[in-house]
Amino acid sequence: MQCYDCLADDQATTAVAVCASCGAALCREHVRAEHREIRQLVGMGKATHEPSARRLVCGICHEAESPPSAPEN
Repeated sequence: MQCYDCLADDQATTAVAVCASCGAALCREHVRAEHREIRQLVGMGKATHEPSARRLVCGICHEAESPPSAPEN
C-alpha cells in the first residue's frame, strides 16, 4: 500500500500506518501520533488509565480534530 499524501505529490512511498479517523494510508513522514488519556467511570469518580492510548492520524485529521488555538492580542 502507498501513502495517500505522497501520491498527491507524485511520489510512491510505502505506507506504515492507517489514519484512525479517515482511513488514509500514511508513510512515516505523514503520520502523526497522538496520545489520549483513557478515562473510565469507577464508583463515585473517574479512573485514568496509564499509559495513555496511542492514536495514529494524518495531518489533515490532526488539524481538524485539534481544539482551535486562542487568538493572539
